[in-house]
Amino acid sequence: MQHYQIVHLSFMELIVPFAVLMAVVSYFILSKKPYTDDSSGQKADWSVPSIDKYAQGDSLFHLWDARLKIFSLMVYIFVVSSLGTVPICLAAVVISVIALLIAGIPWQRSLNRLKAMSGFLVMFLLILPFTVKGIEGEKLFVIGGIESLPFHSSGFLKASIIILKASAIALLMEPLFSTSPFPVTLLAISRLGMPVVICQMILLSHRYIHVFLQEMRRMYRGMKVRGFRKRTDLETLRSLGNLLGMLIVRSFDRTQRVYDAMLSRGYCGVFPTYTQFSAKRNDWHKSICCLMLAGVLLFFDSFVY
Repeated sequence: MQHYQIVHLSFMELIVPFAVLMAVVSYFILSKKPYTDDSSGQKADWSVPSIDKYAQGDSLFHLWDARLKIFSLMVYIFVVSSLGTVPICLAAVVISVIALLIAGIPWQRSLNRLKAMSGFLVMFLLILPFTVKGIEGEKLFVIGGIESLPFHSSGFLKASIIILKASAIALLMEPLFSTSPFPVTLLAISRLGMPVVICQMILLSHRYIHVFLQEMRRMYRGMKVRGFRKRTDLETLRSLGNLLGMLIVRSFDRTQRVYDAMLSRGYCGVFPTYTQFSAKRNDWHKSICCLMLAGVLLFFDSFVY
């Protein structure tokens, strides 16, 4: 039979910490200022991902050979995903923040990425502490005398580890993908072994999502000019369904015309490329440092664990 350290807490003792936590979370989510992602000062359009918006730069990540950068950072990301202690996961978050500062990517991009994940990650804090299997000698917090639903400290630690690892990996996505032009990134991935067809599909999807979105906006604007107004009735659902169907039909026709145009220009399964990769000594040094850093995190994680 397992023995636990039981700590009884009343609801009144949790009101103040809970109120502070909710205030911080609400401020983090609701106090989003308009982010100007271009030089014109206009509000950025987050409906379309601008993956390589800041691909032109001279930071360590911008000047890193794309093949070695992707390989090294992916190995580092897999190592981070295998960590199992809170201090080392927190160190991984600090390293990701430092990498973001070195890359020179605006903070708002990464914060928006974390905000998009926050709703999913908070669920771990709400579920794991009450559902995880208990560990011998851990602390159980009985809230309001409800002994059938104790708060496990081990579950809270597991949830914290998941959140820290997800945050560390999410922050690294900007230095990984935003510091090289997207076609160059896909070319480097294909040189690492991914099938060329898949890379071409990703590239075409990224380019034509802008075209399809503009087409949808044009069609929706035409519906509004003709008197369409969104309501909670079947007519609105029928109109939106027709809009989606017409968008799919027009998108299919457009892709067929684009493919015919590619064939007429000599497309034979491979896009012409003028990018020549050449790994220099500094590129290898960066990769070695990245892999060594991953090894250090893994070593100390196993030592602490």
